[in-house]
Amino acid sequence: MCLYFLTMILQVGMYCWFGHNMIASSDNINDAIYMSNWYEAEHSLKKSIMIFMEKCKKPVVLTAGKIFPLSLVTFTSIIRLSYSYLAVLQTIYSQE
Repeated sequence: MCLYFLTMILQVGMYCWFGHNMIASSDNINDAIYMSNWYEAEHSLKKSIMIFMEKCKKPVVLTAGKIFPLSLVTFTSIIRLSYSYLAVLQTIYSQE
């Protein structure tokens, strides 16, 4: 039972960690584009880069079934909730 629990934590944690890294990396794209010399380019390229920068304002988020985002915040809430359920079940079974 304990091995199964640790395996599930590892699997969910891995997806949440990669999802969090994806969110953090996509946040940095807009800054990296802005720090380049885009303002010295031709007018058509400037327009394209500005459109791309507007699209990059919304971060790329990995979701689980389009229900909740996979991030470290989600992983923390999953761990807290599962521990709460475990504590409730232990108190119920210890009273019997």
